[in-house]
Amino acid sequence: MKNIKLVILAFFMTAVCGLSGQDAISKDGDMNLIVNGSFEQGTTSGWDFNNASICIDKDSPDAGKQSLKIDGSGKPSFIYGIQSIAAKLKPSTEYVFSVDIKRSSSKGNVMASVVEKAKKDQADWCYHKCELPGGVLDKWEHFSIKFKTGNEVADAAVMLYNISSEGMAWFDNVSLIEVKQ
Repeated sequence: MKNIKLVILAFFMTAVCGLSGQDAISKDGDMNLIVNGSFEQGTTSGWDFNNASICIDKDSPDAGKQSLKIDGSGKPSFIYGIQSIAAKLKPSTEYVFSVDIKRSSSKGNVMASVVEKAKKDQADWCYHKCELPGGVLDKWEHFSIKFKTGNEVADAAVMLYNISSEGMAWFDNVSLIEVKQ
């Protein structure tokens, strides 16, 4: 009977995560606000990109079966992926943003960030970023940053960047979790 309850619970949690578009539930039971942050769906679903130099890479995952690869070789200098999260962020609330990143070139900037602004007509964005320094090559590294949103959140997004690197950048396990008080 206990096994049946566990199977039902596992099925329910899988269904809830699938229906909500969430990628995972943290070890503390918190929902990841990023859709398809591990790219295990085998697609770029939930993400928008400014360039066609992006693909799911099954040969170089950090965890699971695949990661996102942004090819910066011979392409425009500013390549990024973006996921809108404005409706998910609460004002004056702490979050932990984390991502695993790997790069093949020491040139340019490879990073991920949460960007937010208080008012739609405001020009200035607030950046909470995780950046992989140029000297580390072909090695997955985990980055995490804790931040607090402003008093108002009118717009927000998660961005993955490969800027002027002339090489490859991989991203995996993108996560944004609200810190419970």
